Parts: sequence; C-alpha cells; structure tokens
Amino acid sequence: MPRSRSCRSACSSCIFLASLLGLYSCSFFLLVTSAERFYCNRTWVFKDSNSTFTDSIVDAASRHIRRISVIGERHSGTTFVKRLLESNLARPETPISDWFCDFKHYFQVQGDRRCPDLNSTLVVVVLRNPYDWVLGMHKQCWCRRNAAEEKLYMQGVSFETFMTRVWANDTYLINAPSAWVRHREASTGRPYCVNVMACRSLKLQMYMDIANWAPNVEFVRYEDVLTPEHSKAWLSDMIMKYKLPRNSSSTAGGLISMTFYKNRPWRFDKDAANML
Repeated sequence: MPRSRSCRSACSSCIFLASLLGLYSCSFFLLVTSAERFYCNRTWVFKDSNSTFTDSIVDAASRHIRRISVIGERHSGTTFVKRLLESNLARPETPISDWFCDFKHYFQVQGDRRCPDLNSTLVVVVLRNPYDWVLGMHKQCWCRRNAAEEKLYMQGVSFETFMTRVWANDTYLINAPSAWVRHREASTGRPYCVNVMACRSLKLQMYMDIANWAPNVEFVRYEDVLTPEHSKAWLSDMIMKYKLPRNSSSTAGGLISMTFYKNRPWRFDKDAANML
C-alpha cells in the first residue's frame, strides 16, 4: 500500500476524529491533547548528513548499559525496534527484552519489585502516530484474553463504534494504577476509559513520566526508523551515546536494517509498514 494511500485512508477519518478528539490539523497527525503534542513536538535533529536523530531531552552522557527494555503500546512498532536492536547488538552482553517493570504493553509502575536496576537499564519507548495506530487497533485490538473473546468483542464493530464506545476490560488496562485511571466500575472496581483514544492518552502520559524516575530513557517514533538510512542513523546514535556493544555481523558488514518483518513475504519498507 503506497504511503499516500495510507495517509488518505488515515485522514479520511479526520472529520470524525476532529469532533471526537478536538483535532485542529490533520497535517503531521497533530492532536490537541498534551500527550499527542508530546508525540508530535519532540526535538529530533539531524546532527549531520551521515548521522542521526538526537533526543534533546535525554542527557547525552554515556552510561554503562547492561540491559535494554523495549516498551510501547500495541501496534506501535515495538517488535520492529526490538528486532532491529537484536540484529545489531551483542548478546548476551546486552540482553534486549520486551519487559521493563512489567510486560511492554502494560502500565510501568515506579518502585515495582520487578523493575530491573534502573542505572544499568536503557528503556526504549516506541511511539506511533494516532491515525495509523487506531486503524491498527480497529483491525486487531489485542484487548482480550484470547482470540475467541476478541473475535466476539470486535465482530461487526464499525470504526465509529470502535472509536466512541467505552473502553473496558482491556487486557493491558487491568493493572493500571488508580493514580492513572480515574474511571472505575462501581460493581467490580475495574478501570475503564471513556474511549480508546483516552486510554492511548493515559499510556502516553505514563511513558512521559518514566523519564522522571528512570535515568536512561529514549523515545523513538516508529515512523522515524522505518527506512534503512533512518534506522541505521538512529542505531548509530544509540550505540555511540550509550557505548552499546555491536555483534560480529554488524561490526564486520556495517549496521543491519530490517528487510523482513513478522514473517511477511515482502521486503520490509516504509510502504509495507502501513499494511501491518
């Protein structure tokens, strides 16, 4: 699917999303909420023509990293980024996990006994624009305990219904701390959101908060590392910034970009990404 078709498909929902979310510009996926402004307004700078994006918020001082945790919402590119790192970094010297203080899609709670040593852990938070993200969620929400429950929950559900109905009993919302989720069912105490985008906003705010209590946090937008040149630039920056050990393949032949993804029969590129 060409990128232009993907953008047209995403923006065809702009009018509806505008009334629901307070959207005032379809360009560059800009939403009014503070969490979405965080997604869109990060400072990403080309250091030079051969280099990379530098996140201005994270301190550039090198640290001794013994573990990398890749986390993010569903349909945000966490698997892609994890495999990109695995293809280039030495293991087991620097294990790469989809767990931080909890599984990658759950809320991450400061002080949880399952949190790894924060000083030696690099947390990579993967974000994706709201349009492609919510279209992916409508296609497959990964929001129930098993495939049968999800099929029943999503059967015959239009995009408008999906966007407007109360978001409850989500597998990855169950452990949300009371400090993050204001709405709870009176009878069960289970958390819920007024709609799926409200839950997305909570997750983004939670990710933003991690940088306040974990010393090594990197935010990367999925769209910014899809092309080989951009993924290699980002990797180069991470390796240099945190002194990450490269594996023999990437050392001998140069950094490796993703060419196949999730066992898809086509080469992985920015256009194919929109079909995932």
